[in-house]
Amino acid sequence: MTLSAACLCSAVLSFSVQSLSTERDLPVESPDARLQPIQRIVPYTDEDYGFKLAVPEHWSRVFAVEDDSEVNALEPGYAIGFESPRSGLHDHFADYLMIEVLPGSHSGAFDSDGSQQGVVMVDGRMAVTDVVYLDGYEVDGTSLDLVVYQAEIIELGFTLTVFAIGEKREAAVLVDAFELALKTLKVPDDPFSVS
Repeated sequence: MTLSAACLCSAVLSFSVQSLSTERDLPVESPDARLQPIQRIVPYTDEDYGFKLAVPEHWSRVFAVEDDSEVNALEPGYAIGFESPRSGLHDHFADYLMIEVLPGSHSGAFDSDGSQQGVVMVDGRMAVTDVVYLDGYEVDGTSLDLVVYQAEIIELGFTLTVFAIGEKREAAVLVDAFELALKTLKVPDDPFSVS
């Protein structure tokens, strides 16, 4: 499967609001309902590119395309996402953890003013981190305040980016998922030779 973060995020944003109307078994909660803190983690190994990381136990793998015929409409690259469980009917946006691999120095990172940038080490490699706020982001008529945590590693001959995206009110859980991914991520030397 090939796609960029922007394309995956677009699919995720569309899926988030659409799936809400079909999930009738969710508990009815106040609009202030929150995700449960991450208590258990499970390992994930990407069969296509060989990277490994830990993800929150009850977050589901996201498929952005249903079959190979849809792949050609997407941008070059590869992405995999994990969706958080909904905290209730008033939860308009499921939170996501995503990993994207793009060829060369191509970047799928969200644009920012750079004021929140930092540098961390991920699997012995330097990564540039950033936080982007998407206030009033319109999704099917619903205005949401979103936050994106992103870390990009570019010194590999390819670009690998880790994203955590969700509603600002879920920032604490998003930060935990993001930091968990950065602390546990292991990247093969050349993921494009793995598949």
